[in-house]
Amino acid sequence: MSNQSQFESLGPDQLSELRREINQTLSSLGVKYGIDMSTGKCTYNATECTFQLKCVLKGKLTAEEKILRRMVEKYDIDLDKVYDGYIFVGYKTRNRKYKWIVKKDGKQYKITQEHAMKIVTHTQKTKVDPEYKCSIRFISDRQDLLECIKVRELGLERYVKDRIDMYWVNVESGDNETSSYLIEPRVELGKIKWICVCQYGPAPGTKRIAEDFFKGSKYEKQQEEWMKKLLIGGYFETGRYPGKNTGRCKHCECTFAVGTSHEHIRFDNGIHMHNARQYKNIQDHGLTVTWSPGYKLEDSSLEEIGELERYVISSNI
Repeated sequence: MSNQSQFESLGPDQLSELRREINQTLSSLGVKYGIDMSTGKCTYNATECTFQLKCVLKGKLTAEEKILRRMVEKYDIDLDKVYDGYIFVGYKTRNRKYKWIVKKDGKQYKITQEHAMKIVTHTQKTKVDPEYKCSIRFISDRQDLLECIKVRELGLERYVKDRIDMYWVNVESGDNETSSYLIEPRVELGKIKWICVCQYGPAPGTKRIAEDFFKGSKYEKQQEEWMKKLLIGGYFETGRYPGKNTGRCKHCECTFAVGTSHEHIRFDNGIHMHNARQYKNIQDHGLTVTWSPGYKLEDSSLEEIGELERYVISSNI
């Protein structure tokens, strides 16, 4: 038997042949031990090469497969589905730009996050599943946030991060399972946008169905008009937590407009804002109150009985 190599030098063609034969040998060895074995990355020069050996217990997911499963679940992608001719086969966390790996017509490609979402969205827009039924629910119990600006600037109400969602979309499947999504509006760089957030029952594929149902609908237009009013009215600049020119009360830890004060009451071993007095003050100013007080107006405040000194809010946020 000759010790002379069959190859004059090592290059892509020779390495492909070696990889194929090594994988065939590893496949037989893997059957014996119940392990999936294959060659991984290869480094080489003209006279030497080093193959990475990958071994995975049968029935177990590799680290790459676990990452892929997590990402397709996050973006509601079906690995068994063909999207505009593409199949999703991998996700690379270390690649900053081309994170997704897809296959089309037997060839493998690396694509960006934006490209991946365009592929998925286009496929789902052109193929509407008749098994799903969507309905909209209008959330009418949200307070008048433009009125809140006036109330909060007068120090009659604390600053909080309000819920500003107007609509919920319910998606019902043919087997009577319902998934519910709230449409959460937001302002980014002065532009009005929204995202779809699951509340319960996340059946596979229903998030995209809810998004497609809401996108371009009369409800989206109504929500955009409402958000424009909030934006123009200054709600996001001065009305929403933490507000503008505000400070934290040293007694109840609540956030109020600077230069204002309010009364307190003790409850459950804690010090709280006396919201019955706040409620009365808002009414006295002729403003709208959309909540009910938890205490009674006649309950003495801690300031009245001398337990606390009245505190004027200073800028300490």
